[in-house]
Amino acid sequence: VYLWASAYQDFTGDNIPDIIIEEWKSTGSTETASVAGLNGSDGFQLWEKSVTGDAGYVDLWYSISRDLTGDNLNDVIIETMRRSGSTETESVTGLRGNDGYKLWEKSVTGDIGYTDLWYSAYEDFTGDSLPDVVIETTSRSYASETESVTGLNGSDGYKLWEKSVTG
Repeated sequence: VYLWASAYQDFTGDNIPDIIIEEWKSTGSTETASVAGLNGSDGFQLWEKSVTGDAGYVDLWYSISRDLTGDNLNDVIIETMRRSGSTETESVTGLRGNDGYKLWEKSVTGDIGYTDLWYSAYEDFTGDSLPDVVIETTSRSYASETESVTGLNGSDGYKLWEKSVTG
């Protein structure tokens, strides 16, 4: 069991730093990692994201993003990894910081050790003055490997373009 908390940037617009809580726990052969945003002034839970998989093979990272939606509030990007049997899944999710509304999500699944996902919240490349997202994935199932790069509108996840190669 692991629990960690830290005061962060303001997600709610009340000029009070809000709180991020990370929690990890194992039950038998299963492990769950979660991250939650709490209102700094009263502790009210704004959002939560969890991932469950085989014990010892679950991971979760988050970053506070500048405003993705144009509401002048910070948003959150969460990346997860989990293994279940011989399969590995990695995901990245953009959440509105003040209430956890899911803006977008991208996942990739493949064989253990052959699945990767990277993202960057780039500067605006759609002309709406908001940051957009580039996601790179690699997955392999048996002898076939696929790599792709996808551009998403950061505010709503609309797929702007994608390039993939399989071999």
